[in-house]
Amino acid sequence: MPISSSNPDDAIIWRFDSLGCYSVKSGYKMLAHVSDSQIVVSTNSNVAQVKRLYSALWSLAIPMKIKIPQSAMDLVRFIKSYVGELTSIADNDTSLCPALRMHWIPPLGDAIKVNFDACFSSRYRTSFSGVVARNNGGYIMAVGTIPHHFVPSPEVAEAYACIDALMLARDAGFNSVIIEGDALTVINKANCREADRSVLRSLVKQIHSMRAFFISLTFSHVVRTCNAVAHLLAREGRDFPGLRFWAEEAPPSVEESALKDKRWVDLQN
Repeated sequence: MPISSSNPDDAIIWRFDSLGCYSVKSGYKMLAHVSDSQIVVSTNSNVAQVKRLYSALWSLAIPMKIKIPQSAMDLVRFIKSYVGELTSIADNDTSLCPALRMHWIPPLGDAIKVNFDACFSSRYRTSFSGVVARNNGGYIMAVGTIPHHFVPSPEVAEAYACIDALMLARDAGFNSVIIEGDALTVINKANCREADRSVLRSLVKQIHSMRAFFISLTFSHVVRTCNAVAHLLAREGRDFPGLRFWAEEAPPSVEESALKDKRWVDLQN
């Protein structure tokens, strides 16, 4: 579990949901990814608990057809089949997929847009953040690559990258900032003012606390194609041993990618 300088209080959470709260839907999703062998081991090792569960079930004042007990393995197979059907329907129904913006768009006025992305290695538990700040003309103002160690998941890597983007904007003295990335979970949590209860809670609290450094701060989610420069920069970060920052320039491949974005913007104007 990641920690940060925000130092939030401890809390009990349901780790199988991005919000940290249990729901029937999240329980189904968890069971859909559990193997049959895990169910057998779990059931056999908790026989007494299973007996108490079914005793309580039969004593409920509900219709008899609802009380018909299924084995744990049968239940998991049903859930997997049901989830598979829903996924197939969603994949084949294009009406469920709204039109998406496919290109990077510059900020308006004096605002600075800072895009972030992370490259995560599950083998080494490391990540590399790529952050790039550009103005309304599409020109690079600052970029950076930041390594992180002991990173448990891609979600944590993206949260670190979001914090790195905020720190770059703060240290560069930008006042009006748009933080943009393709990590939907992180962006949603950054925009939510309620206390987070997920495993990202300490990092989310740090993100919220950094609002104080800016006159205007917004968080925006985009698809990967709109975040190509930050994505490339995060991958480039693997070639650098430590922190690396550039002012008004970037590695050649990153500058070329940013130039493609600028050319597209110029064609629209």
